[in-house]
Amino acid sequence: MNNIIWLASYPKSGNTWFRSFLAALKASDSFLDINNLNSDGLFSGKDKFESVLEIDSDLLYFDEIQKYQSLVWNHISSKAEQKQFVKIHDSFNFVSFDIKKSLIPEEATYKAVYIVRNPFDVVSSLANHIGSTVEFSATFLNRSDAYFGEPFNKRKGGNQFYQHLGTWNEHVKSWLIHPSFPVLFIRYEDMKMNSFITFKNALEFIELSYSDDQIKQALDMTSFEKLRKQEEDNGFKEKSSKAKYFFNKGEINYGESLLSEVQIESIKSVNEEMMRHFGYWQ
Repeated sequence: MNNIIWLASYPKSGNTWFRSFLAALKASDSFLDINNLNSDGLFSGKDKFESVLEIDSDLLYFDEIQKYQSLVWNHISSKAEQKQFVKIHDSFNFVSFDIKKSLIPEEATYKAVYIVRNPFDVVSSLANHIGSTVEFSATFLNRSDAYFGEPFNKRKGGNQFYQHLGTWNEHVKSWLIHPSFPVLFIRYEDMKMNSFITFKNALEFIELSYSDDQIKQALDMTSFEKLRKQEEDNGFKEKSSKAKYFFNKGEINYGESLLSEVQIESIKSVNEEMMRHFGYWQ
């Protein structure tokens, strides 16, 4: 127990890059297959849930899913012999039937790494990912009822459960103030501009020991250009069917140029607290 490390973020903030980096560290032949990252699952994914419980999740009500999600990940943690790195996009919520019980099983959790990105750039990346307009994505970031996945399991099918996001500000803040376990926040911009130090510090936090040369090699293997080239050549199974590419631009300080003054002020008015906290306020 107590060995899950959550790789958390608001969608399109750099989570997949970080997971790719971890996979590259383990690659024995200096080659990373982006379609075989060998991570330990997705919190909202139905596959592990159904495998552990041996049940069709479409038969369950929303409250039942919330109750069993903690049990499933507690079980996975209890059987694991090493750290489990699990991707999660859910905000740090509390279950609908008990406002004191977090959806994320804290008893199975060791630590978390939360990747935060300038919301203006998130807008641009999100628009590409879900095949929407920048206008829609800008509004999406400001919605307290924003979610990914299947809404309350009313629409059957799909491979992910409902994931409450909330506004960008609410999502970031929820992981900042609620968890009882240690959370390391790293900025996407620092991952780009100060890659070696940022990734090395993250490895020290999650207690993985690699040499400087190994870290540099993994960073080279997961450069945006190489990830994009591999997607162009072989596709990427995590890409949304609505997006042309998953690895679209990967730039920083780009999204604001796509937004109108009204959209910029709207995002700032809703998300000011966390924008200031993480240095995105101008």
